[in-house]
Amino acid sequence: SRHAGGQASLIGADELKFVKPVIVGDEFSVWASFDKIGRSSMRIFTEAWRRDRDSEFAERVAEGYFTMVAVGEDKRPRDVPPAPEGERQTPLPSREREGPAAKRWEGEGL
Repeated sequence: SRHAGGQASLIGADELKFVKPVIVGDEFSVWASFDKIGRSSMRIFTEAWRRDRDSEFAERVAEGYFTMVAVGEDKRPRDVPPAPEGERQTPLPSREREGPAAKRWEGEGL
């Protein structure tokens, strides 16, 4: 909704992968980046990460793509602006953060 400047409806969820469980008490974070922005739609790559409550160990637990369509007051698709200059439009480099030596990420995501 922020990028679209108004209401956006979820129209699809693709390639959802849940690879690890999240345990009660874990820190749970979701990171997202634009994969593609069309005339009225936005495809967003999203990752979910868990971090042990008492350590800095972090691991990716899920990922997938969500497609949103900007809609006007008449509930019909409307144009969205292109991605801001410098805005990431590719998936986040998650594999670099995985594993026992993973460090807590700082300042990434939308």
